[in-house]
Amino acid sequence: MPSRAPRYRPASPKRRKDNRPSSSQRGYDARWRRARKRKLADDPLCQRCLAKERSVIAEEVDHIDPVDGPNDPKFWDPTNWQSLCKTCHSKKTVLEDGGFGRQKHTVKSGQSIEFLFEVAQAEIDHGKTGPETDASAD
Repeated sequence: MPSRAPRYRPASPKRRKDNRPSSSQRGYDARWRRARKRKLADDPLCQRCLAKERSVIAEEVDHIDPVDGPNDPKFWDPTNWQSLCKTCHSKKTVLEDGGFGRQKHTVKSGQSIEFLFEVAQAEIDHGKTGPETDASAD
């Protein structure tokens, strides 16, 4: 009979369940960290929150148009960057990547990211989480 209960040991935080390359392998290296730091110094408030007349400190630099890694010309284009708070960045990422069982959305010509946020809020309000939600309506 053991003298004490077994100890709980959480999984190592370095293990990844999704087999996704590391942030450095995806282009978010020292060069990106320097560019990110400059962007946040230039635009320290969340641009989405500012549009709603709220002052929230930005913690993330987001690619407005999604990029395919550091070799994508839009990756290093400062006009494709925006400062966002963690909440706004997470919402945008979930919409674009289709996280939490949601339909993957892309901003179409003539639409704004605000439209997609409204779609996401409608999904939450109505309990919809899948492809039955029509985000193409204008």
